[in-house]
Amino acid sequence: NIGLGFHMEDTGYKNIKSSLSCSGLFGKKLRACIDDIKEFCELGNYLYQPMKTYSLGMQSRLMFATATAVTPEILIIDEMLGAGDAYFLAKSKRRITELINSGCTVIVVSHSMSQILELCDEAIWIDNGVVRMNSDAFSVVKSYEEFLYGPIQSLKENKYETKEIP
Repeated sequence: NIGLGFHMEDTGYKNIKSSLSCSGLFGKKLRACIDDIKEFCELGNYLYQPMKTYSLGMQSRLMFATATAVTPEILIIDEMLGAGDAYFLAKSKRRITELINSGCTVIVVSHSMSQILELCDEAIWIDNGVVRMNSDAFSVVKSYEEFLYGPIQSLKENKYETKEIP
C-alpha cells in the first residue's frame, strides 16, 4: 500500500529506508531500490528534509516511487495519481503499466474515469458501500457517468437569453 511506513517528521531518505525495510529489503537490493526511487521521484536534496516540509505533490512522488520500486504481488493505489503534474502522471502511468506487465495485481481506487479506462481491464463501482456494478472498465465507466450526468441522448442544448445591461 502506498504510504506504508512513512512519518512526516522523518526525512525523505529515512522514510524510504523505513518503508523498504517493511518490505524486507536490505543490503544491495535496498541500495539499488533507493537509487531507483531517488531517480524516479526527482526530489534531489529535498530528500534530506522532513516530509512535513513537502508539498502534497512531492509527498505523492516519494510515496509512489517507494511503493513501486519493488514489484509487489498486489499494489493498491488510492487516488494517488491525482497529486502531481502531467509529467509525473505520465511517468507514473508508465511505471504502473510495467508493474502490470510483470504480473503485479494493481488495484486503482479513483474518481478519475480516464485513469480507470487507461489502467484497468475490469472495474467495480461501489456506492455507499454497495457494489453497483462489476464488469469491464468501459461498461462500468459508461454506467457510472450515465448515473451522474444522465444518458447523452437526453441532454438538451441550453439556450441562454442575452440581456442588455442598461
